[in-house]
Amino acid sequence: MRMLTYPLRRADAFRCYKPGTWSATTPQRGSKAFLPPDPPVRSNNFTAVSTFRNLRVIFDWLDLYGISPVDYFQHAKLPLKGFYRSGVRPGPGKDGQTVNGRVLPESWPPDRIVPPTASDRPLLQIHLALGDLFTRARKPWDGVNKSPAEPLGFGTDPRCMLHEAGHVLLMAALGELEFRFAHSVGDALAAIVSDPFSKMVNDLQWRGYTFPWVFLPRRHDRCVLDGWGWSGSIGQPAREMKEPQRLRRKGYLTEQIISTTLFRIYRCLGGDTVQPGTTTPDRETRKAASDYTVYLILVALQLLGNPLVLPASSGESLAAALIHADEHAVTCLTEPRPGDRIPRTGGCAHKAIRWAFEAQGMYPGAPGIHEEPGLPPDVDVYIESRRSTNEIFPNTKVVHGPGSYVPVSLDWAGLASLTHPGPPQPDWFAKGMTKADGDMVVTVGNRGRLEAKGVTVSLSYKEWSIGQLPPKWDRKTWTTIGVSSPQDLPGGGRRDFRISGLPALDRYLVLAEAGCAGDPANTDPALGLACSRNSMPLNKLVPMDNNLGLTVIPLLDFQA
Repeated sequence: MRMLTYPLRRADAFRCYKPGTWSATTPQRGSKAFLPPDPPVRSNNFTAVSTFRNLRVIFDWLDLYGISPVDYFQHAKLPLKGFYRSGVRPGPGKDGQTVNGRVLPESWPPDRIVPPTASDRPLLQIHLALGDLFTRARKPWDGVNKSPAEPLGFGTDPRCMLHEAGHVLLMAALGELEFRFAHSVGDALAAIVSDPFSKMVNDLQWRGYTFPWVFLPRRHDRCVLDGWGWSGSIGQPAREMKEPQRLRRKGYLTEQIISTTLFRIYRCLGGDTVQPGTTTPDRETRKAASDYTVYLILVALQLLGNPLVLPASSGESLAAALIHADEHAVTCLTEPRPGDRIPRTGGCAHKAIRWAFEAQGMYPGAPGIHEEPGLPPDVDVYIESRRSTNEIFPNTKVVHGPGSYVPVSLDWAGLASLTHPGPPQPDWFAKGMTKADGDMVVTVGNRGRLEAKGVTVSLSYKEWSIGQLPPKWDRKTWTTIGVSSPQDLPGGGRRDFRISGLPALDRYLVLAEAGCAGDPANTDPALGLACSRNSMPLNKLVPMDNNLGLTVIPLLDFQA
């Protein structure tokens, strides 16, 4: 059995126990002095280094988000122990000759279901076997020295290791290796972290394949119509288990429900963004969206780890924790380019998060099996955007209707051109805003079932000349035109709101904010969200809140 440990803090120091090869080293950051020279991919040396690097990502996240590892590991001790060639129990691979990985709390009896106390927090062991049983690398024999055949280790694959990282985070924050309602967040982390730089993002079939290099038929694009829902038939056995039984071995069906939901959140936050006018992924925007989604997951697990805040017993609890994490976020660092850390303002994503769970069948409104999207909030006013109302899956589509948060590219299309304002408008721009006789007419709907009382619409504008970069939203620098008279909106109904006072400028952006007591806009100062107090990029604010609508005037041929 061969082991390495990860130190308490983020550093490039580790100990690799392998007799006759390496000793403890602590090189300077960025140094590669601890690496053996050119280790073959199919070698124990490469597996050990890869395991260290792939476990280090947990501490890279904590460092990026400013979260203390000591604070996060409330239910487990540090350092982590990574056994990069180890037997895996239970199963036939006790000699390490199997394809598998597992996280085990050290010294715990098998199938313990009681969370640890402060006095008995365990160390965590990550046991890793092989990634391939059929092919091994062997150096040419020199006729004298032995030339052992060495395999490809499980620890070399970042996606597989991110799955194990999900169990580490669950144990660290909750004191349990699995959720009580799903297996883990590991598949979701593998999908969300890997997607921004994947070469398969333009292939609908391959993008949803969580582990594309091995035969693990797990996906993160499961359709709610096929039973893959929070209230669907596939997850029903786990929902009906008694509480003690739900702590272990729920399998990977529930994992695919949760990973599809969390991957949808990432896509809503910018994971589908392309370079304007192309299908080329905008890697930097997607990486920033990935970073923020991972941040929300980590903070949500911390919240679920305190039963006084939220009980960690249902998918609804996870949704509430993610929403809470966003609503209370002020800024979160993201790293769209290596070494270039930029702040992302919180408070924008909570409505899209709620919808991502709704789209996967949560909030059904009645007990029983439901294989369709759930119900919207009781009151949900919206300004229709130009995005599609359909969510496309490899073999079908789901119709969500107007006012939903179907993921779209968050680029500025032709509007941000520095030379000419070519069409079309971005999909996240408003469809329900038109200029008529010098006034702005804003069509507002209500997705909810209950009447939205006292809905008003306010308009603000900002001059935007051709050749300038898009301005940010900042209430102090935008000019407010006025507020409409209040109207009541029945559930499922629509009303037109007419506001006069549009300026006579060559080119400007107009932001409409619709809201009522039952569903205020994120920009409402009374909510106290960070995005209502700080300067915000419009393409990170408007697409996440269907109360907001943005258009450009003059429209010219952009209506086409």
